[in-house]
Amino acid sequence: MISVIIPTYRPQAYIYECLCSLHSQTLDLDLYEVIIVLNGFKEPYYNQLLQFLSDKSNMTLYYTNKKGVSNARNIGLEKAKGEYVSFVDDDDIVSDNYLECLYEKVQESSIVVSNVYNFKSNINDRIKDYLTFEDNSSGIFKNRCYLSNACCKLIPISVIRDKRFDIKFTKGEDAIFMFAISDEIKRIQKTDVNCIYYRRIREMSASRKKMRLIDRLFTVVKQQLAFSFIYIKNPFKYNALLYMSRILAVFKTLMILFFLFISCSEKAVEQVSTTHIAINNEEAFLILEQTRATILNYAADDGGQAIRANVDVYINNFLDGKWLDINYENQQGMADWEPYYHLLRTKELAVAYYLKLSNRNEEIINIVNDALEHWRIGKYVSNNWWFNSIAVCTVVGEILVLLDEYITDENWNYFVKYLDKLSLDDFQGANKIDIATYHFLRGVCLSNDSILSKSVQAAYGELKYIDHEGVQVDGSSLSHDIRYIGGYGEVLFSGIIKIGMFTRGTDYALSVDNVNFISDYLINTYLNSLRGQYIDYIALGRQISRENYLKRISLLPLLKDMRLIDSQNKNIYDEYLKYFVEDLQPRNNKFSHYFWKVDYLLHCNERYNISVGGTSTRIRKPERMNGENILGSLLSLGATSFRILGDEYYNVFPVWNWNMIPGVTSTMTIPSFEYDGGVYGKSNFSGGVSDGNVSSYVLELNDSGLRGKKGYYTTKDALVCLGNSLESQDNNLLHTCIEQCVYRGNSEIYNIKDKNVIGKICHNNIWYLLLSPDTFLMDIENKTGRWSSINEASYHLSPVIKPIFSIIIEHSLCNYYAYMVIPNPSSMNIVEDLQKNIEILKNDQEMQVVVDKIDSVIYLTFFSVGTFSYNNFTFSVDTPCILMVKNVDMKNIDVYIAEPTQLENKINLKINDYKQVINLPTGDYAGSTIHLQIEKDKL
Repeated sequence: MISVIIPTYRPQAYIYECLCSLHSQTLDLDLYEVIIVLNGFKEPYYNQLLQFLSDKSNMTLYYTNKKGVSNARNIGLEKAKGEYVSFVDDDDIVSDNYLECLYEKVQESSIVVSNVYNFKSNINDRIKDYLTFEDNSSGIFKNRCYLSNACCKLIPISVIRDKRFDIKFTKGEDAIFMFAISDEIKRIQKTDVNCIYYRRIREMSASRKKMRLIDRLFTVVKQQLAFSFIYIKNPFKYNALLYMSRILAVFKTLMILFFLFISCSEKAVEQVSTTHIAINNEEAFLILEQTRATILNYAADDGGQAIRANVDVYINNFLDGKWLDINYENQQGMADWEPYYHLLRTKELAVAYYLKLSNRNEEIINIVNDALEHWRIGKYVSNNWWFNSIAVCTVVGEILVLLDEYITDENWNYFVKYLDKLSLDDFQGANKIDIATYHFLRGVCLSNDSILSKSVQAAYGELKYIDHEGVQVDGSSLSHDIRYIGGYGEVLFSGIIKIGMFTRGTDYALSVDNVNFISDYLINTYLNSLRGQYIDYIALGRQISRENYLKRISLLPLLKDMRLIDSQNKNIYDEYLKYFVEDLQPRNNKFSHYFWKVDYLLHCNERYNISVGGTSTRIRKPERMNGENILGSLLSLGATSFRILGDEYYNVFPVWNWNMIPGVTSTMTIPSFEYDGGVYGKSNFSGGVSDGNVSSYVLELNDSGLRGKKGYYTTKDALVCLGNSLESQDNNLLHTCIEQCVYRGNSEIYNIKDKNVIGKICHNNIWYLLLSPDTFLMDIENKTGRWSSINEASYHLSPVIKPIFSIIIEHSLCNYYAYMVIPNPSSMNIVEDLQKNIEILKNDQEMQVVVDKIDSVIYLTFFSVGTFSYNNFTFSVDTPCILMVKNVDMKNIDVYIAEPTQLENKINLKINDYKQVINLPTGDYAGSTIHLQIEKDKL
């Protein structure tokens, strides 16, 4: 019986041609088996192969996660049942009589070799190989060429015995293996000339990859040592002439390479390694292949439809190295630099060429090189360092990786050096990830392990908790000390995920801990800030002023990547992917958390998302920078958002009244920014508590000439908002905005008196209930604005017109408020129950107290040292703090407590006669929630 062994790695369509040629053999099926060993990546290849083999009884599939041809062949040898073995590469084809002819010629202590021809796509257009038959001699030395390759032959198991392929070699492993078993080979038999092994010529097959000169030198030296080691162990068993021929061949190659190496100047050696991407080994090829695939997935996630539509326009509008509709003299763009579109279009054309999206490929290559030359000679510089040192480098690196051999030497050498622009050691957070990405692309271009390793280490090094920059211990993210759950937070993780996709299945791949860290942030923080496709505007910084930015359609490739990187959470990413590819009603998992490092509360479930964004002396407020977020100076003063569909605030910002931000108390004057780049808040008392089901956040406002004490308390179905002691520094009339969102055309208003509404309003199934002796001032109006009014970089000068629904409370008579918002109640009974069972027991400068009788929760905020009694409980604290007391009707009560200033070390808590000294967390955990469970009998 013959065992045919086929190693395969990331098999393409050609493996099925190979298997079909073996299935159609003239030899009886009972006389041979086919063993396929899939190595490295398992899916989707394993299931595809299983399906193909389902009706082929003599073919068996095995899998190993360890990559390498040698290891796969060794596994095949262990599984082989036959007395004879034949190795076949997965991209090759054999003639119908191949196995039968080999089997007929087999003799003891001999191997049988077939005729060999090469082909590119059609075996009828065959090309002679160095193994094509010249004569019928059978001597080992004269036929030594047949011992340089493991394929195209039949080998008795008795000849192989316990010898195996050396897995340390990725080049020359066949010759070393064949020499190792040659001690048992007495003769080499040849089949008829019509018994043919067809070798496919593929430029990127494992046996045809280019290597750098220095790597070839080391490989040849290791091969010479391997041959010598085998021979010296048993010199009398091996053919001395065969051994000498192997050594002389290796020595000849070594001398040629060594002569080339020492004769090349340093510049020439650099030219050899940078003119084209050198493929050192299988891993380098995999990195190149995956880097290209990832670039293409992000650039053409719509299947290339948008790029296909642009190609002819770009080609027809291109003259003398540049596009006629781009103003190359504009160096002023800070957030949207016009000359940068020159490179973005060049990249689009590179993608179009690679994906064959046009029949004008020859023109595309010429335009790409002309465009790169124009940029190289023009030396365009933006006023914004980010374009010069990050954006340009990244897009150029992607172009080089995609089209390496088609880029002229002048362009290639210039831009590869250009990618060494900034040091990785000088940056943190999202900027560091961007820089690491283009350094990685440079490493791919140079096939330089040192550059690849350093850039990967720099990127993965950000997957840790770093105070003030990057991911925080509470699961949030800061950039330059500004809250960025999205924006820079998204950039940081998307960049690392891209590098993770570049390196999957290699030594540079993300570790399990790395993957868990990424998924923890995405699943527990970032994805909860989304409602369907839309991100919470409070989770952003200055990106709020960019058109369409709230709709995160760009997440589509990222979520697809995470399905592959983190298979443990594949179902979660699949669920979110549906919102981007199907028209589904958004829903989130139940989640409630106060992020004490960034003053952000997020409370969501399948019916709605609620969020609150505050400020403190510990972090900077959202910045005005590069002409963006011109009017957003009030964004962090207790802003709220209520979302059901997710798009309630989508593209509303050009027509917003920026002195009426939901949740914020202010005057009709928008405060100016003190300076660009983010200013630290001025509120010391800013913090919250959470138990994972409900949360609260309080802010003692002392910012932008505004003062007051504001509290936000989430119940299972609502957000209760309290404010008191409200005042403005210039004594202007204050108001608190309850809502300002897109009008949906469906609202119910109760107790109308002119424009004033006493009681409750329902809009878009979000209920707004007044709990203080005030009136709501409601407005529904078509409003007009321009993006350029909030973002100087915007080229969209045409007006935006949107119907806007707004509610405010004017504080002309009293300086306090109380209201409740109930998003998307499942029935009217919930609204009525909440009206009856939510009590505001205290709302003054000393404390705020809210009781939820439905779920037996008491929310207490002590703005100063104090005592409060309710029913059978008396609560006392010696330090201002926030309490949430749950299960007050149960045997054990749960107390959640936090200290908002994050400066104190302990709190003395007294509940009735029960006393407890609470040692507060410090360092990164200062301000986090402490949980106590107290037996009611002890009170």
